[in-house]
Amino acid sequence: MNGSYPLDVEMYMHAEATAFEKYHTFESTVENLKLSDGMVVEYNDTKNKLNSLLDEWKKYIDYNLPGELKPIGIWIYQAEKILSDNEVPTTMNEETAAIISKKIEHHKKFFATFPDVVEKFDSIKANPAYQNISPKIFEYVEQRLIGIESKARERRITLKFLEHKCCLLAFLNLLENKIGAVRYGNEDVVRHSL
Repeated sequence: MNGSYPLDVEMYMHAEATAFEKYHTFESTVENLKLSDGMVVEYNDTKNKLNSLLDEWKKYIDYNLPGELKPIGIWIYQAEKILSDNEVPTTMNEETAAIISKKIEHHKKFFATFPDVVEKFDSIKANPAYQNISPKIFEYVEQRLIGIESKARERRITLKFLEHKCCLLAFLNLLENKIGAVRYGNEDVVRHSL
């Protein structure tokens, strides 16, 4: 199917579930087997390629949902991409705090529309004009919408924690450098530096 995916939600859900089942089976048995590093690398490369193809298929489905479900599918796909973005520099300093702050602002702005998306989905689901759409499509969209809310909350909290951590570490580093630069003299000088 590489590049020409069917608009079949059930087939996609089955393929995704099968892939994750195979990953779980392999990863639980790999500890018992003495596999070479080459085999593990090959497995990881194959897994990444399959995940990429599944992601392309999901995007194809989301961008081709029928009627008013299409903008909801596009929003969900973009939301999942944002939620999977966990790249943060490892150096905990002011620059990292600024990067994280931008991510937090983007996150808040994007997910502020979540209640509107859910309301729109519920109205489409109840609309008699859409009763000819497969219930599997509604189930597919609804499952993903439900999962987004908790993941978005968790990501926002994690980013906020990392931002505070960066600021605290930067402040402690600054304080340590400032105190280290002072020559200890009499009690008044020490008190002033503290």
